[in-house]
Amino acid sequence: MKNGECWYIDADRPHHVTNESSSDRIHIVVDCGRNAGSDDVFRAAGYDFDGEARRGVDPHTRRQMIEELRRMNTPVAPQLIEKLTPPASRAT
Repeated sequence: MKNGECWYIDADRPHHVTNESSSDRIHIVVDCGRNAGSDDVFRAAGYDFDGEARRGVDPHTRRQMIEELRRMNTPVAPQLIEKLTPPASRAT
């Protein structure tokens, strides 16, 4: 992440950043919902939304995320678990 760059991440996916420099880093983070307009801006800047969709979450990480959501037992946890559960694994 270089000075002056703008990055997009889907923070719902596993992620981390490490500052291996001896200098402090300051970042402005904007947490917002996506819409067609924001997608157009990032697509024009070169972001590959199709590549994002192909990468997905590996099965081990997915299981860990589901286990943690169950442990948290928040009102929104079941909705997130539903989104993380592959269709073939869902109870009918």
